[in-house]
Amino acid sequence: MKTQNCGHTVANAGGIQTVKILVVPFLIANFAFAAEKPVLPKMEENLALTGKKPALEFFTARAEDKTCQDKIADWEKKTAEALKDLEAAKRKGNAAAAEDAETLWRTTRRKQLEIGETCGPCVTTPVVKTVIQKTTRNEVWYVAEGACHYTGKNPAVATAFANALKTLFTVNGYARTTGGFEPMLEFLPFDLAKAALVTDAKEIIPAPFHAILGVKATEAFGKIVGYRQLVDVAVEEKDNAGVKQVQVTFKGTPVPATIKGLGSLVEKSPLGKDRNVTVFPMSELQASWYITSTGYVHYYMAGEFGASLPFALEAGREAAREVLFTLLRRFN
Repeated sequence: MKTQNCGHTVANAGGIQTVKILVVPFLIANFAFAAEKPVLPKMEENLALTGKKPALEFFTARAEDKTCQDKIADWEKKTAEALKDLEAAKRKGNAAAAEDAETLWRTTRRKQLEIGETCGPCVTTPVVKTVIQKTTRNEVWYVAEGACHYTGKNPAVATAFANALKTLFTVNGYARTTGGFEPMLEFLPFDLAKAALVTDAKEIIPAPFHAILGVKATEAFGKIVGYRQLVDVAVEEKDNAGVKQVQVTFKGTPVPATIKGLGSLVEKSPLGKDRNVTVFPMSELQASWYITSTGYVHYYMAGEFGASLPFALEAGREAAREVLFTLLRRFN
């Protein structure tokens, strides 16, 4: 593999058999006390998200609601028009106009996803804040969760599943700049043993695989805020009565002391100017992506920050919507 020296000092990492990714979560907050920390979900449908109905039944009924579908289509059109205006402003090179156009596009898309969740192909729950009382300090967890279901006919669901699954295993399927998820500002494959970026990596499998992942959470206190963490990633695949099931899980681990400095996290403005992102510390992370060959999609993200985050409720749920709708779109 081609590598690019990053100037870090790293101990020998031989023998590592799990995928690792420096990640940042998109989550955050209702409130509840609990004795135990959140756990990764099982490889099955979460019926609590769909009113105890099978997901296909729940989302098919939504897809047959013409009034709802017309409303969603209307907002999709508005979002597409706002994006077209943004691209036009970028071509003209007027920074102020481009910033305004970007704000309008983001606002319009946010509304589109809110409506899509109300009666469309995806649902999320309000983010839950869980406090675990410890003798030295309290753990403060924020958990985001949601699900979708592909109900389209073209392509057929088996082909659609293959399309979506491929993007989860592809390096370019993650960062915003390579057509990935909007909150993800960077996804940089990384050779932990050599302390160098890997410039020719195409997929995140097989293990071991490492990457630097940076995520924008929201804008708060007049700043852009985000997260980073080193995580172990595992892929589990099953075949249950002919239904293919795949779950990708992320589990956070401390950044080794031998790695010095992860570099700045930045977001690009419409005209390419760096916007600095304030990185909030996160003690633990667990996340999972679960998709099946029937078209079911489930997303889960839990992070422990050790403190209450005032922007958590709204930002976490918005990020979950963005991730879910993006992944569902990959079924087409």
